Amino acid sequence: MNATNHERTQRRGLLAPSDTPPENALVRGLLTGSAITVAMLLFSTLMGIAAIGMTEGLAISLSSIIAGIAGGILQQIWFNPNVLGTRLTYASRIPLFGITYFVVLAACALMGSWLPPTTEAWATFVACYLAVFFILTVLFSLRYRKQAKAYAERLAEYRKRQR
Repeated sequence: MNATNHERTQRRGLLAPSDTPPENALVRGLLTGSAITVAMLLFSTLMGIAAIGMTEGLAISLSSIIAGIAGGILQQIWFNPNVLGTRLTYASRIPLFGITYFVVLAACALMGSWLPPTTEAWATFVACYLAVFFILTVLFSLRYRKQAKAYAERLAEYRKRQR
């Protein structure tokens, strides 16, 4: 079979063979499934609000959905250089993301009545947010430092081969 006949018999679209590693395909499936889940939860929450009005459970559900979607959008705004069209350092992106996401989470916590209206509850909320934010920042920074080192090593090998 020659190349042109082979190309004509290749499947296209959803049934096309893929060179994508299975791990990437599974991640894509997880992300797609998550998006569908959020859409279904949002639809059912809005239908519940339309049918019976806002209840405590529906307020928690809606505010949680908003918080999750906002987190993904804010990550893209602050960490994807193509969104803002400006080059910010990683060190400046971290606090900008942290502050804006905290504002969104606090608004959602108020809207969804996540916390009792006490100073102690809000202090605990702030402390937990800062602790999780700090831990994740350290972990991501270590990961990116390791990744940057690996890229630098590969680049050095490439340049060495080019000489």
